[in-house]
Amino acid sequence: MLTDADLDELLDEGWMPFEEHLATVEGLSTPHTIPEGTVGGLTCRWKAPEESSSAVSDVTIVAIPESEVPEEFLTVYAEKRCDPQYGGEICRLSRIVNGVWIEAFSGYFFGERFDEPTAAFLERAVAAVANGVAARAGTAVPATPTADWWSPMTCEAFAEQMRFDELTEGGFESGYYEGGQQAEQTLKDSMGVSRYCPYHTADDRMATGQDHRIFSVDANPGGHWMWSYLSDGGTSVEADGATDAVLFTFGEQDATVFATDGANVVEVAGPEGVDFVVDIAERALEALAAR
Repeated sequence: MLTDADLDELLDEGWMPFEEHLATVEGLSTPHTIPEGTVGGLTCRWKAPEESSSAVSDVTIVAIPESEVPEEFLTVYAEKRCDPQYGGEICRLSRIVNGVWIEAFSGYFFGERFDEPTAAFLERAVAAVANGVAARAGTAVPATPTADWWSPMTCEAFAEQMRFDELTEGGFESGYYEGGQQAEQTLKDSMGVSRYCPYHTADDRMATGQDHRIFSVDANPGGHWMWSYLSDGGTSVEADGATDAVLFTFGEQDATVFATDGANVVEVAGPEGVDFVVDIAERALEALAAR
């Protein structure tokens, strides 16, 4: 998507793919779903070196066939726009080149070394990708939906179908405990390839002695094509309703389980331990299979 020379110019020499940064610097090696690939899209992120002249700490590029992007997203970032993220902002800019919608974005945190990314920087990033798109032969082909693909439901309806009231008094609240949904997830929801649902214990309905929980469920219709990537390095686990399921853990309680029914993929993640995330994955598979 970007050449080494492009990245040297944007981020300075010594940059690395963000997943490599997470694994080598942060010690995190859990993969992430890439549902935009279901419609022929791609997302790539790179990290600038700590000691560099780069104007940003990292940059992310999203490229999706124009025909798959909902109309409201095609022009909303035609001019640089910065939206809140927890503790800072994310600034975005997009262009349409040869039938491909290309978005560049970079975030920053208030009070830290990097300031708001400029429109000129984001323009350079988009232009570098556009040059590659123009030179590359071939066209991305979205997957064709089948009857086996899940039909997304609202997070509130999903929670009801997963019978959360069996797990805690008053069930769980649907929504972010802190912060809010970013534009890229809203885009994936709109394209029908991901329904990301964060849940947390309802503070005002917690029973005495009840633990506070926070976790997420991400349903990816037609996402089985990701399985070899998602399962690589994971520990196989049994999950009712799944043809395959794998587990990743970090520290004492952080756990992520990916499960597939052979056509779709669900991800459940949170600092709630292995048994809890596997149980939620089973409930999610049962609820989604019934639709």
